[in-house]
Amino acid sequence: LHPNYGDASNVIFSLPCVDPLPQSDSPLDYGVHHQTVLVAAQVVANNAFDGYLALDKKGIQPVLIPLEGILIGRKCFFIVPGDEFYPIVPSFQDWQFPHDKLPDSWPAVAPTEAAQAAQCVITRFPWALDSAHIAPTAQTSWFDDNGMSRYGTSVSPSIDDYCNLLWLRRDLHTPTFDAFWFALVPKPVVATATTTATIVYSVHVLVDNQPLFPTFYHDIQVPHLRGAAREFLFARFAQAVRIRVKTFVTARKRRLIARFVVDGMKEEVIREELSGDALFKAYGGGRTRSASPTKRK
Repeated sequence: LHPNYGDASNVIFSLPCVDPLPQSDSPLDYGVHHQTVLVAAQVVANNAFDGYLALDKKGIQPVLIPLEGILIGRKCFFIVPGDEFYPIVPSFQDWQFPHDKLPDSWPAVAPTEAAQAAQCVITRFPWALDSAHIAPTAQTSWFDDNGMSRYGTSVSPSIDDYCNLLWLRRDLHTPTFDAFWFALVPKPVVATATTTATIVYSVHVLVDNQPLFPTFYHDIQVPHLRGAAREFLFARFAQAVRIRVKTFVTARKRRLIARFVVDGMKEEVIREELSGDALFKAYGGGRTRSASPTKRK
């Protein structure tokens, strides 16, 4: 929730409770991974990485659950110190990628040491595969505006770079991955008697209207990402979350927003307050990825 909007219009986004509480035998004991919720709120609030979650609007009662823990309860407020009226980035196209500022919780992926047989990174199936873009080709303009080619490894890196591709089983590509049913996020691996706790990218389900999908795929660890760049994984997560902000943006309420605008050699983040009608007109189309209110050159 945003602390500076009324109770009828302060829900920035919602995520389904798909993470089971540790050491619980009840099928109803579910919440959401704290670090995942926090990073989602931070990128939506224009990369406010100093922000935190709290139980009250003033931020006096911060959430005390460890970042690797599971949030319970129905709601929490996102607080940005020193900026109580912080803006929301209304669409993925308006978001500026935070170069050199990614959270430490998002680790680099080990480079591929040798050629590997093609297999789905989630199911390990070796057939019916697609080569899926992490940062979608539909976002080529955003990719170029934000200079994302710097994270490629080829001689002439582009959105088709090896670091931006994953093998996915066909039914996990177009109808689910491309529809942002899930993202790959870092989560802790529980330590055992013979291993120590570490961080690995895992499937995090983001839809709550497909009850069987999390049962089959949520929290599957994906350690074989073939050198995929963490920056592209982060951008994919940011886009998946930002789609869920559309209701907040198009609720016909006056909002403070932030937009990254590229105009020739000039790049800047514009912070402005727009009426509900203006926001609905700009972002209220039927598409999941709305256009920016100002066309970029």
